[in-house]
Amino acid sequence: MPKSALSPYVTCFKGQNEIDSPTFVEIFQKYDQDGNGFIESHELDNFLRDLQQENPKNNKSDFEKFKRSILDNYDHDHDGRIGMAELSKILPTEDNFLLHFRQSTKLHVADFMKIWYHYDVDRSGFLEREELKGFLFDLLKKTSDKEKDHLQKLDDYTEVILELFDVNKDNKIELCELSKILPVEENYLSKFQADAELTKDEFNDLFRHYDQDNNGHIEDSELMGFIRDVLARTGKEPTTTALEKYRQNILSVCDSDNDGRLSSKELAMLLCSSEK
Repeated sequence: MPKSALSPYVTCFKGQNEIDSPTFVEIFQKYDQDGNGFIESHELDNFLRDLQQENPKNNKSDFEKFKRSILDNYDHDHDGRIGMAELSKILPTEDNFLLHFRQSTKLHVADFMKIWYHYDVDRSGFLEREELKGFLFDLLKKTSDKEKDHLQKLDDYTEVILELFDVNKDNKIELCELSKILPVEENYLSKFQADAELTKDEFNDLFRHYDQDNNGHIEDSELMGFIRDVLARTGKEPTTTALEKYRQNILSVCDSDNDGRLSSKELAMLLCSSEK
């Protein structure tokens, strides 16, 4: 049984003591035979039988007990299957890049939007390959001071990210795809019913949440984060084009002093308009 959630179950798999990211993707794809993003059903049994062979202490005759032990400890969403993030905690992956996807601290939505706009330099609504490399270069610097090391791996990691998260295979990362790479907080608005009238305390808490710098206004990345959460309540991750269009509509109706941001009074006006 693993000592902690971050300890790999085995220290060696298929002869490798440290699996780099490209090899890790190959291993995942080998077992995810139907390509649906999960190792499940008979795929899971195939993987676990191979995994069982790596640990001589396992009782080979009690496969179901072994399977239950792995799922209890590593199937964190309890859906009876193993996703890529869960697999990275079972196998001895290299202790750098994939470690970023194990963060427990989730980003405030305003910080997430700030990151997006920082790397979407041309404001195209996508992170094209070179912009994605810039994002990954900075991400890799957090784990290694040796610039040469992460420069050598940058192309490999770019391909890994595109393979993992570029759902429509256009060689670009969209906003919704970045949200699967970086851990973003749960939608703050989901705690409120869509047609429910907010109490004064609820409204004040909501405003404080999106007014991240406490300057009395929801602006810039804070405003875009708020709009993202509003649109995401429909169940579909919005594009940056939709965010910008909605921002313009909101400001045209509620930004009474034309300063490009929302005060508490203006937000209240917006929410009242939405209810009506």
